Amino acid sequence: MLLRCALACCLISGISSADYQEKRTLTLNTQGLSKFNIDAGAGKLFVTGASNIDTITVKATIRLETSSDSKAERYISEALVLKLEKKGSRAVLVSDFDDDWSISNLIRGNLNSRIDIELTMPESMELDVHDGSGNLDIENIRNDVEVDDGSGNMKLKKITGSLTIDDGSGNILVEAVRGDVEIDDGSGNTTLDTIIGNVDVDDGSGTIVIEAVTGSVEIRDGSGNIRVDQVTKNVDILDNGSGSSRISNVDGWVKERS
Repeated sequence: MLLRCALACCLISGISSADYQEKRTLTLNTQGLSKFNIDAGAGKLFVTGASNIDTITVKATIRLETSSDSKAERYISEALVLKLEKKGSRAVLVSDFDDDWSISNLIRGNLNSRIDIELTMPESMELDVHDGSGNLDIENIRNDVEVDDGSGNMKLKKITGSLTIDDGSGNILVEAVRGDVEIDDGSGNTTLDTIIGNVDVDDGSGTIVIEAVTGSVEIRDGSGNIRVDQVTKNVDILDNGSGSSRISNVDGWVKERS
C-alpha cells in the first residue's frame, strides 16, 4: 500500500502544469423575468446592474492548470457546467465543474480549475447568489440582494433594497445601501458605511466597523474589536465575546452586554 502511494505521488508530482484559458459569452433576454439566481463554484464573480437594458450578458473566463491543452479541452468538454437559462419567472446562471470529476481532474493534471465571471444585468431584478469560493463584487442593484458565500472577500455597494449575507470566511465591505442589512459571518473583517436602514450583524471573529447608519444597529460578536460611529437610532451589542468596543455619535440609546 505504501509503495503504491509513493508511486502515485511521484507520478503526480512529475506532471508539469501550465495555465490554460478559454473565454465564453452567454446572453439571455430578461423580459418577463423578475429574479436572477446565480450558482457559482470557484472563481471571481463580478455583478453590475445597469439601467435601460433587458439582457443579462455573462463573460466567463475558464482557467485551468494543466499538463496539456488537449487534456484541458477534454476536461472542459466533459466536466464544465456553464449555462444561463430561464426557469419560470427567473433567470438562472450555473457556473461550476462537475464534482464527480475531481479525482479524474487531479490524475489528468488539471489543477485549480476555476471560472471567473463578469456580468451585467438589469438593475431592477432581484438577485440571489450562491458562491463557492473567490472574490465577489456586486454593484448597482435596485432590488433585494441575498448572498450565500463560502470563502473569499466580498464588496457590495449601491444597493437599493434589503441585503442579506451568509458568509463563511473572508472580508466583507458594504457601502451605500438603501435598505436593511443582515449579515451572518464566520470569520473576517466586516465594514459597513452609509446604510439607510437597520443593521444586524452576527459575527464569529474579525473586526467590525459600522459608520453612518440611518437606523438601528444590532451586533452579536464572538471575537474582534467593534467600532460604531454615527447612528441615528439605537445601538444594541447583544454579545461581545472578546475585543474592545468603541461607540460614538449615537442619537438613540446604547446597550452593551458581554
